[in-house]
Amino acid sequence: MKEQILSMGVQFIIGVFGIIGTFVLKKVADAVEVQKQALAAKKDAYNYNRALNIGNGLYYALEDEFKDLAKAGEQKKAEMEKRLLEIIPGLTQNELDAINKEVCNGVTKIGTEVLTPIEVKEQN
Repeated sequence: MKEQILSMGVQFIIGVFGIIGTFVLKKVADAVEVQKQALAAKKDAYNYNRALNIGNGLYYALEDEFKDLAKAGEQKKAEMEKRLLEIIPGLTQNELDAINKEVCNGVTKIGTEVLTPIEVKEQN
C-alpha cells in the first residue's frame, strides 16, 4: 500500500513536470519564432531601404540614358525594376512599385522646391 502511494506520488510529480516542461518548451519555441520573424522583417526592411537608395541614384542615370526618347516612362520603369532585381533579387512587385512611387515623389518634391521662388522680407 505504501509502495502504491509512493508510486502514485512519483507519477503525479513526473506528470506535473511533464506538463510544465511542455509549457516551457512551447513558450521557448514561440519566442524563437517571434525572433525569427523579427529578423526576417529587419532583413526585408534593410533590403527595401537599400533598394530605395539605389533607385534614387538609378533614376538620374536612367533619365540620362532615355533623354532622347519621348514618353519613355514605362521603359524607364521596366529598366529600373530589371536593374534593381539584378542587384537585390528578393524584391517583390509591390516593393518595386513602392520604390518607383517613392523615387518619383521625391524627384517631384525636389523639383517643386527648386522652382519655388524664395521670398525676401524687408527689414526695417
